[in-house]
Amino acid sequence: EQITSVQTQLHTMMSRDLQWKTMLVALRATEPAGVTLTAVTGTVTPGGTTASVAGLPLGVGTITLTGNAPDKRTVAAYADRLAGVKGLSSPLISSVQASTHPVTFIISAVLTSDAFGGRYSPASTAATSTTGGH
Repeated sequence: EQITSVQTQLHTMMSRDLQWKTMLVALRATEPAGVTLTAVTGTVTPGGTTASVAGLPLGVGTITLTGNAPDKRTVAAYADRLAGVKGLSSPLISSVQASTHPVTFIISAVLTSDAFGGRYSPASTAATSTTGGH
């Protein structure tokens, strides 16, 4: 009974646990040649969905990527590729400064619930206890 209580508490507290390491790996794996991320900031809205941001659909949070690229086409290609990253939706190029070389950019996107890890969800807890963990 105590184990079940602890598992329930973990599920409640961690059900919206975003796996930032997994997200960062996916963001870097999606980078076209010449793209370098200089900052990644994200926010998960506690307990609900975010309001629509700049016309983007509802999600569970937002993420902003700042970086450098060789040119505007590469920034556009990166934004297109980000649409395929699990847990991201509606990448939008917010800014491109082409007066510098490399160009600097800011891309904003919506975080979806697919970004949550689910480490303590009932299904993963049951699988972990039968296999002995990882």
